[in-house]
Amino acid sequence: MEEKATGREIGRYALGAAEDVDRAVAAARAAQPGWAGLAAPERGRYVRELGRYLEGRFGELVEQSMRETGRVRAKAEDEVGTSVRQLALSVVQVSENAGEILPPYKAGKLSLSRVVPLGVLGLITPWNYPMNLAMRAVAPGLAFGNTVVLKPAELTPVTGTLLSVVPVIALFLSLQRFWRIDLVTGALK
Repeated sequence: MEEKATGREIGRYALGAAEDVDRAVAAARAAQPGWAGLAAPERGRYVRELGRYLEGRFGELVEQSMRETGRVRAKAEDEVGTSVRQLALSVVQVSENAGEILPPYKAGKLSLSRVVPLGVLGLITPWNYPMNLAMRAVAPGLAFGNTVVLKPAELTPVTGTLLSVVPVIALFLSLQRFWRIDLVTGALK
């Protein structure tokens, strides 16, 4: 991979294969019930912690975004800031969307809806706003109890790789058995 402004090599990333996707999905599927089994406020606490961690790496993330996408600093700062705020917003969404009382379908009956995790989310993200567009799905996905398999655009794999810090945070928080984001880089063979 080359830095957009200079053409200098800034990294090499392997091409993912179908087996890599299968392994990532299997691992995410195994981790998901435990993660979903945590109460929403507890999941929210971990999602907020991830936001604080990324906020602490704000400068690094901005620099990497500039190198990888070729965008100017102000635009990179906006993307990283928006991505961090998305984590906080997702925690609020979970606390406000536990379900609702619906109009009864029959007299004397109570109708309820509730929000439940889907399971494993598979995300293929674009190159133009790689962190922000990924985080718009990753953050609420995790907050609502799902696990994630992320495939960043082959033009911007570093930003996607930086998002895979989640397992590191999970280990730090003793959540490795629950929380899972798996990463498959490059164009799939």
